[in-house]
Amino acid sequence: MAGSRDARTVIQGGLAARAAEMLGRRRKRPPPVGRNGMLTVGSEAFRRVCAINEDGTYYFVPDRNDDAVAAELQELGEIWDLPHRHRRVSATLSSIAAANGTGVADAEIPTAGARRMLDALGEATRLRASDLKLVIRANHAVLRMRLGANEYTHGPHWQVREAEDAIAWLYDGRDYGDGAPAQQAGQHQQFSVGQEGRIALPEGLDALRCEKAPHGDGQDFIAARLIRTPEADTAGRIEDLGLDDDVLEALARERSSESGLVIIGGSTGDGKSTTLVRQLERLYQERDGEVSIMTAEDPIEYRIQGDGIVQMPVEGAAEGDARGAAYTRVLRTLLRSNPDVGMVSEIRTVDDCREVMQFVISGHKIFTTIHSFSANAVLFRLVSLGVDPRELAEPGVINLVMRQKLVPILCPTCARPAGEADRRAIEDWARVPDTRPKVRNRHGCPECLAGQDGLTARKAWAGLSRKRATAEFIALDDTYRRFVEDRDAHGALGHWLKPKAEGGLGGVTVQTRLQRLVAEGLADFEDVTRQRLPSSLREPGAAAA
Repeated sequence: MAGSRDARTVIQGGLAARAAEMLGRRRKRPPPVGRNGMLTVGSEAFRRVCAINEDGTYYFVPDRNDDAVAAELQELGEIWDLPHRHRRVSATLSSIAAANGTGVADAEIPTAGARRMLDALGEATRLRASDLKLVIRANHAVLRMRLGANEYTHGPHWQVREAEDAIAWLYDGRDYGDGAPAQQAGQHQQFSVGQEGRIALPEGLDALRCEKAPHGDGQDFIAARLIRTPEADTAGRIEDLGLDDDVLEALARERSSESGLVIIGGSTGDGKSTTLVRQLERLYQERDGEVSIMTAEDPIEYRIQGDGIVQMPVEGAAEGDARGAAYTRVLRTLLRSNPDVGMVSEIRTVDDCREVMQFVISGHKIFTTIHSFSANAVLFRLVSLGVDPRELAEPGVINLVMRQKLVPILCPTCARPAGEADRRAIEDWARVPDTRPKVRNRHGCPECLAGQDGLTARKAWAGLSRKRATAEFIALDDTYRRFVEDRDAHGALGHWLKPKAEGGLGGVTVQTRLQRLVAEGLADFEDVTRQRLPSSLREPGAAAA
């Protein structure tokens, strides 16, 4: 008996030692943490698309979160004592690179022209510029920025070599997979920068949409639209855009609608994409995340947070027809994935439009944009592309069309009441009696000039507070659809503008909304119309920039 007890003791002791040994082998190590709170674990490929904060926030690039990433994350969890994942956040490749410290270092910026361009992008971001343009002339180059109400030359001239190097640096840092050929002087080339993290853009700037082309001097220029990092806590806050109540109500009706196509028209830089993103964010919030949303974008401009949201970029395409074909492939992938709601960044061809309409007819919701000068012109633009007007006029296919515009708003602190001659001129233009217009103080005040360092900023924002959106819209009825089917744009316009009491839609144009903003003293007549007031004609120095 004693021998048996001794044997059991030995066996139990051996098992305990074995268990302790196995436990020791499985004990996870605390992960290394960088100075910014990000874990420095994983392969280089993993850290390009995923970042882990010690507080349990996991950042992923949605369209790169594939099986390989999931497998490596599981392996890391077996080695390291990773924090419990309590929050999952969608991010861009550039923001992941910045978080993990894998972006391009200043020392790696190859030329003086590239460094000057990076500085210019930082300045443009701080100045709230919407666009940047670098134009090469015969003996120099000029940097221009669009901010406030106008476009301005910014800083001293560049040397031609500096500008050429800056353009080459941006082109070489274009996003992976765009398939664009090598940079070619004198050729039209479109590309995006920033979403793949090949260039570490300044803080507050997510990406660039660039167009390089020749101009009349026999030289090239590059135009870049700045895509900013969204401000904190703006997700879904569509009211902050400044749209009138009737426009917000029309968009709200579409968020509760289960099917139909919504098209927002306008020019480049009129805020169409921002409105679409806020609309989708609000829709996702209102449905408590219990909805599937997919987008097809070229490129992705703003990241939309949510587990049920998938954003697909156009990749692997060159220029012209090849890129158009790639865009159509992404669009078809979206439609075949059967989401509840889709967003297509732009309708470009008749085939794209037909694909979208077939998806809508099957009971889905789609939001998209198109270049158009008015809401009434949107559907007739599609007809001009080759879409059968009978298809556009089918009930339940197209619910709402809009045209949006951004308007600079006066600084409420320093805007001045218009003089009598100016007031009469504004009243005649606005066709509103008893107006209370104000004019812009182009010298500014401490309120509107706060934080505006430098001549360009002070000139652009003096007397202004911000930009707000205004829009016209048409909620289609059967009568309007008949005008579309008959290709009668004039008749459609008349029906839209006819008062509701007379059987029309009671439409309000952007022009009328601008007139109201000026008459109410919220916007400046000269900024809105590009015309001079009597006081400016008497004082040339006070004229609009």
